[in-house]
Amino acid sequence: MKILVIGDGALGNAAAHQARKSGHEVSQTSRKDKQLIQFDLKNEQKFINIPKTDWAIIATGISGYKECEDNPESRLINVERTVDLCRQLLEQGTKILFPSSTAVFDGKTAFVKPNTPTSPETEYGHQKAEVENFLLQYPDQAAIVRLTKLLACDTTLITDWLKKLAAHEDITPFRDLTIAPVLFEDAALACCRIMENGGGGIFHCSGPQEISYLEFGHLLCKKSGFDCTLIKPASCKNFLDYCPKHCGLDSTATEKFIEFKFPVPEQIIAKLI
Repeated sequence: MKILVIGDGALGNAAAHQARKSGHEVSQTSRKDKQLIQFDLKNEQKFINIPKTDWAIIATGISGYKECEDNPESRLINVERTVDLCRQLLEQGTKILFPSSTAVFDGKTAFVKPNTPTSPETEYGHQKAEVENFLLQYPDQAAIVRLTKLLACDTTLITDWLKKLAAHEDITPFRDLTIAPVLFEDAALACCRIMENGGGGIFHCSGPQEISYLEFGHLLCKKSGFDCTLIKPASCKNFLDYCPKHCGLDSTATEKFIEFKFPVPEQIIAKLI
């Protein structure tokens, strides 16, 4: 297949790498890398640089709760321009894979199913849900892939914690905020298999367990052989405006569709260190 990856952030690069590894013809866009197709979602008017492919992964935009709340251009980029881009891709016969987020839910229920009505409580979640609603009009031409917390060896959270622990400095993970982590490489594999299988509709990519940042920090510390007394629990309520109780998604149907099971936290940490 011919696959276009729009964006060269962590997820875009992981998806491009996996697609090439699986034998697909991959093209990729970037705002800065001159070796890739030049594309800026904010400033692009007619999307003239977009090649015709079988699938396009829209791995670009403004991410994060605070960034979307504070940046007045986030709606323009994440909703208006993204929907315009989707329209053009659909018109030229390209199927769309849209990475979405657990943020389309309110975090009051654990492991929500794909058909659960969305209930966002943040601007970021609202923006993701709006694009989802547009794409749901094209169930045979679009795959919505909701993701939980993505991690890799070079994720800032991991590198900062390991650096501090190695220097015998304290780390302060949240005791009252959970993650259901997924590796970037596993999310990329899931996206690739969804496209290969011609998937349409909504898919969930989530770790099978919700675990607090504090519990995750202890697992990482023990596995790395560091002193666990360096871990000082903190409350997310002292640092964040949005602290959902739950974050996990029910990935049962997706795992069956892609023939892959997302690993538990201990397995993830073993790959991170």
